[in-house]
Amino acid sequence: HTLTLAVSAREGLYTPPARSMEFKVHCQRTRPKGVEMDGQPLAHLASEAAFDSSPSGWRYDEENDIVWVKFPDRSAARTVEIEK
Repeated sequence: HTLTLAVSAREGLYTPPARSMEFKVHCQRTRPKGVEMDGQPLAHLASEAAFDSSPSGWRYDEENDIVWVKFPDRSAARTVEIEK
């Protein structure tokens, strides 16, 4: 079972300052087996502090059943897959 998040490429002329894209996926009752972005594994970050300080990766908040995913915004289309 895989959950897919698709991000479209940025459109228009505006270019925001460097930033990360961060997703909060609710109702995830089990820790994912892994998370990939564009077919490449994202690093599992075990703590909230590690997640906050890293430009990319994922973590599982088992207390609240949330998967957090973060990666740099490169203006391009991206596909993230959360493997259950």
